[in-house]
Amino acid sequence: SNDEKKKFGDENRFDDYVRQLEKLKDEDFWQELSNNAKNKIETFYSLDKTAVQWEQVFNSTQIGKVKYPKFVRFEPLKEIFPYGDARRPNLEKRVIKQMKSIITQIRLFVRPRARLRALINKTGK
Repeated sequence: SNDEKKKFGDENRFDDYVRQLEKLKDEDFWQELSNNAKNKIETFYSLDKTAVQWEQVFNSTQIGKVKYPKFVRFEPLKEIFPYGDARRPNLEKRVIKQMKSIITQIRLFVRPRARLRALINKTGK
């Protein structure tokens, strides 16, 4: 109806606003709005669609085809986040940290026994 198609620029702006908000109480109407929004997002803004659009933008430049990396490595953000970076470290850093921990555990386990054996061998001779 014409009443539903009123825009907010009309005289009864507040009344129209309240009327539109009242419509949101209807669960079927709310569900229809939700489904329409979801369909629009999937149709126009999905990762596949936007990736194709960005690739078209890059390839339409005068430069020609743009090569972009498959993986991006970000440096730590110590300047921005002084209390630490919440991102997961890359594989190389995780492996190095784990190896240091394992080596430390081996040293703590092996060295005292080796020292004790050396001490026993010296005193036993």
